[in-house]
Amino acid sequence: MSTLWSCSSVYLITTLLHLSRCYLSIEVDRAQFPQGRNNANRLRGLY
Repeated sequence: MSTLWSCSSVYLITTLLHLSRCYLSIEVDRAQFPQGRNNANRLRGLY
């Protein structure tokens, strides 16, 4: 049970890190391009 818990926690942490990195890149795009024309392209390129 503890092994399953550690694996799930590692997966959760990596998912949170990935989401925060995506959010930061979107924020950088919004700061550089206030009209936000690159946000959709950045999201499409990530997934």
